Amino acid sequence: MEDKAPTIRNKWLLLTALALGAVVVILYNYHIAAVRLEARGDNVVVLRYTRLMNPGEKIAEKEVEEVEIPRWVARGMANVVEKKDKEAILDKNVNQRVSKGDYVYWTHTTRDDGTRPSTLIAEGMVAFPVQINPLESPGTILRAGDRVTLIGRLNVEGQPEKSYVIVQAVKVLGVGGKGPEEVEVDPARRTAGDGGQRAYRSIMIEMLPDESVKLQDVLTHVKNNPRVLVRNPQAKIPTDAGRVNPELAPLYEPKRIRTKTVTN
Repeated sequence: MEDKAPTIRNKWLLLTALALGAVVVILYNYHIAAVRLEARGDNVVVLRYTRLMNPGEKIAEKEVEEVEIPRWVARGMANVVEKKDKEAILDKNVNQRVSKGDYVYWTHTTRDDGTRPSTLIAEGMVAFPVQINPLESPGTILRAGDRVTLIGRLNVEGQPEKSYVIVQAVKVLGVGGKGPEEVEVDPARRTAGDGGQRAYRSIMIEMLPDESVKLQDVLTHVKNNPRVLVRNPQAKIPTDAGRVNPELAPLYEPKRIRTKTVTN
């Protein structure tokens, strides 16, 4: 009788261990299913272009596709068009050049009220186009509404050539332009989740009229093209934002002609 007792206890321990193991497996599978369900519910379906489109072309059903991305990614893509709003952008004309794989943004289309793109320019300001090297363009990280700083290599008053900040924290009104100047970057250089980078030869920035004249003079002295530095949207805007660096005054201020007064 004493020999049978340990055997019975061992059987009960084995059964208990098996039962606990089954409970652990069930709980684990339940947790995984819950995580997957939560993740699936935290995604959003947005629209993406299926081909390159030029300004003025009409968006048809076949010109866009639906892609699912995490909602937290979509939150960082201001004005991206979601699937639920697809009908609102169909038959609208694109107002800028867009590439295959680019996400569809509300700012890409002409609004029904006929508002002109130039109304985006703040009162008292002007839009100023800046030519850049397409191989050095920031790609899709730069969007209209962002702020950028322009830098470039300059020779000022005979001093050795060096890099200068030309103008800080200017608002971008547009990226790229019409015609073939905007080119596709090699697919190998694409980054995950951005739908493919773009290269472009110009950006449109917002300037005070007087400062735009100074900027024009300075840019004629820049070696090659200026570089574009994209600022964090939350970064504090400096007090001299939008004003040409005073260190570059010799490049934009006319030299004063000194005259001697001859007395008899």
